[in-house]
Amino acid sequence: MLVVDPPPRVAALASRATMLAPLQGAGVDLAPPAGVESPPVRVGAPAQIVLQAGTTAEAAAAALKASGLAPPLLAKPLNAGAPGGGHRMALLTDAASVASLATGTGLPGWAPPAVLQPYVPHAAPLFKVFVMGPLTVVARRPSLRVPPSPGDVTERVGGAASIARVSAYVSEADGAGKAGAVGAGDAPDAAPDPPQWVLEALASHLRAVLGLTLFNFDLIAVTRPPPGEPCVGGCPAGASYLVIDINYFPGFEKLPDYESLMAEFLGWLFSPAAAAEA
Repeated sequence: MLVVDPPPRVAALASRATMLAPLQGAGVDLAPPAGVESPPVRVGAPAQIVLQAGTTAEAAAAALKASGLAPPLLAKPLNAGAPGGGHRMALLTDAASVASLATGTGLPGWAPPAVLQPYVPHAAPLFKVFVMGPLTVVARRPSLRVPPSPGDVTERVGGAASIARVSAYVSEADGAGKAGAVGAGDAPDAAPDPPQWVLEALASHLRAVLGLTLFNFDLIAVTRPPPGEPCVGGCPAGASYLVIDINYFPGFEKLPDYESLMAEFLGWLFSPAAAAEA
C-alpha cells in the first residue's frame, strides 16, 4: 500500500507553532539553476509569538516585548484546522487590542490559543502556490492592506478588527510550471509573479523539509526597507519573499484544469522519479 504523505508529517502543518518552522530565523537562500543569471533569492517567514490558553494580558505584553514585535499584528488560530474557522484572521492595531485578545474580552470568538504575527508591508497581490509533487501552480489572490478597506472588515472592537478571508476572493491561476500576466484585479503597482525558478526551488525545498507532496503556501513580495534599516516584522534581513501560511491538501479543485493536473501528479507518483525521491 502506498501512503502518499505520512500523517505525522501532515500534523506539523496543523499547528501554526510548527507550520513555518522550516523558514523562520535566517530563512533559506535559493540559488538559480544552471543557465539562469540571477543572484540567490532569500525567502523567509515572519516572526511570531504563541499565546496559549490561559495567557494573561501581562504575559502577552511581556512576550510581545521580548520578541521585538509591535502592532499592527495579525492574530490567527493556533490550530489551522480548528472547527469554526482555522483560517480566521484578526488585525490588532494597539496594545489594548492585544490584551483583550489574550483575555478573550475583545472580538467575539477570539481568545488563545492563537499566534500573533507582524503585518509585513508588501506589494500586492498574495501568491498562492499549489504544489503537487513536481508540479507548481501559482494563483494571484487579493492581499490584506493596512489600514484595511471597509469591505475587508467584518467586525470591530476598539483597535481590533475581524478580517474576512481576503485571499479567498476571486483569483487568477496560471498553468502548471508557468508564470502569468498580472490579473485584471491587481493594483497598478502590483508585484509581478516571482520568477518561475524561485517558485520551483522553494516548492522543492519545502517538499524536502516537510516530507510532503500535496500542499500550498502563501507567498508575499516584501517591501524592501531603505539600506541600513531592518525589515519590518522581524523577517530575515535581505528577504525578498515571505511564506506566511502553508496548508495541506488545499482546494486543488479551484484550479483551472485541476483534473489534468491531478492525473499528471498521479502518473508521477508511480514513476521511477518519485521512487527515487522516497
